[in-house]
Amino acid sequence: MFNSSLRRAARAAAQVAVAASLVAVLAVQSHAQPPAGGGGGGNRMMQMMMEGITLSDAQKPKVDSIVAFYREKSMALGRPQQGDTTGMGARRQITADRNAAIKAVLTPEQVKTFDANMAKMPQMGGGRPPAGR
Repeated sequence: MFNSSLRRAARAAAQVAVAASLVAVLAVQSHAQPPAGGGGGGNRMMQMMMEGITLSDAQKPKVDSIVAFYREKSMALGRPQQGDTTGMGARRQITADRNAAIKAVLTPEQVKTFDANMAKMPQMGGGRPPAGR
């Protein structure tokens, strides 16, 4: 009897732990992938890229879909490791592919603004200016 009560208590504790883990994972995912225009480092970068560009109702879901698709590809590479030049190259290619896909959705005038925004952005250092500037 004591043994079965102990098993039930252990099973209940395990179920609570699994449920808590699931809630934690869902919370992290919801913050890791906020909708376009929200917070987060990646979204700040997107806001900078799209500054001055007003997307039409037809363009918005297309751009959101492109961003989500390439975010998944980038996330699949895992966290970048120092000295991992192969991973850096893959990330750069994903970024270039994403930008080309976004530009394909934009009007010629929007592409000019997009290109001007890209020219203003720091290309190295995670969006931070180099030390000493």
